[in-house]
Amino acid sequence: MEKNESWDEIASAIAGLPSKQKEAIELHYRHGRTIAEAAEIMEADFDAVQTWIRRGRDRLREILVIEN
Repeated sequence: MEKNESWDEIASAIAGLPSKQKEAIELHYRHGRTIAEAAEIMEADFDAVQTWIRRGRDRLREILVIEN
């Protein structure tokens, strides 16, 4: 599998996440924001954003394992 194909699969999996998980993951990993910064941008509690990131990561892991 080529690098672009891998990224396409990851991007597709992220797009399928619930909106809060998707936004938190994109802010933290794609845009390099800290959890505190993401919480401020999302106008949410730090713990909530941390939970959304963890759940989103767990779900991505499940999706990507199933696809491969």
